[in-house]
Amino acid sequence: MKPLELPLISRAPQIFEKQRNLFLFAAVLGLWGAVVTVLPTIDELVYVRVAMASLMTILLLLRNKIPFIPLFISFYLALLVSGYMTGIISGNEYRSLVILSVSVVMCGFMLPEKAMLLVLLGGGLTQAAIGWDIYQSGTSAFRVGLIGTFVSAVSVWPVLAMRRTLSQQLNSALMQAGEIRMLESSNDKHRSLNERQNENFREFIYAISHDLRAPIRAISGFVKMLATDSDKKLAPQEHMYLERIEAASGRLNGMVERLTQLSRLQTNTRDLVAINLSKLLGEMGDVYRKRYSEDIEFRIDQDMALHGDLDEVSLMFNELIDNACKNLQPIQRGKIHLGVTLHNKERVFFVEDNGIGVVSAHDLEEMTKLFRTIHAGEKSNGVGLSIASFVVEKMGGLLKVSSPGENQGTRIDIILPN
Repeated sequence: MKPLELPLISRAPQIFEKQRNLFLFAAVLGLWGAVVTVLPTIDELVYVRVAMASLMTILLLLRNKIPFIPLFISFYLALLVSGYMTGIISGNEYRSLVILSVSVVMCGFMLPEKAMLLVLLGGGLTQAAIGWDIYQSGTSAFRVGLIGTFVSAVSVWPVLAMRRTLSQQLNSALMQAGEIRMLESSNDKHRSLNERQNENFREFIYAISHDLRAPIRAISGFVKMLATDSDKKLAPQEHMYLERIEAASGRLNGMVERLTQLSRLQTNTRDLVAINLSKLLGEMGDVYRKRYSEDIEFRIDQDMALHGDLDEVSLMFNELIDNACKNLQPIQRGKIHLGVTLHNKERVFFVEDNGIGVVSAHDLEEMTKLFRTIHAGEKSNGVGLSIASFVVEKMGGLLKVSSPGENQGTRIDIILPN
């Protein structure tokens, strides 16, 4: 990107169009100069100031109808004439120097640095002419012109320095804006691609959930008919085969149901509310005691709260508690601890059980993958932890599974940002 010098004459019309108050500021400065430089006893200066202020006002009103260069020349000549008349009428070259310095500073905002030499030269020659008329001496005219040029140059120096700083900052901002536009364009492409992929995924899940259910129901129905019609003709081993087919078709149907549930999770509208998590988990514990065993001991930390979608949070903890209950050891009383800790400014909710545990680190990584089961076998369809992990990621968090070892239980952490 080419560095930008601000402001440029070629861009001045656009600058004035966007910053119309600049000329209004110039007109106000002209009126201000009339107030601070005119003595009540000098009537000629009042006339000069009124004439110059009127001219600037006319230029302000015609700024959109006059090309920039003639407009600027007229504006600058009006300032020079005003400064010259101030010095001649009042016989004071320093009073005129105020207006000429103001004009130079204003031009410093509007012109490139190279053009400032002409502006300084114009101000110096005007001061020299004032010195000549007042003193009728070439030496005095040279001295007054030199002082005027020096004062104007010193006045405009901070303006030019500030303008260079603004130019650098603007160039940096333009580069950053260009990078932002590129990133936004890239993000739009990725977002469009993700939307297409999500749509394809939803269509795929829809096809699975609808097209597979019919053959699954047919298999289950024929197995039941075969078992009923051939009850006394089949050997015990053959009855076992039919039972295994029925169980497998039921498990497959459950997997289809869970895939449909996972698809809905991607598209549902979230309703974020404050959730009393301790109360919610207490109610869930009562349900799972009735479903699995009244001997299961649930330990639930008090005063746990969470901000999220109630349906998603309920689904997530249902899957985690169900997974914990399935993996409890039958030879001892099951214990499940539901709690929360704070680690590195992040809340870590956890579900900890005293079940059969996990030995292999590879198994720990596999547990949250779709259709992967470690211990539950036919009791599980391998989707529950995947759904829980998906909900956690949707909430901006991370789900981690850990275990001290075999027969030492499992702990599942839900790490959520504060």
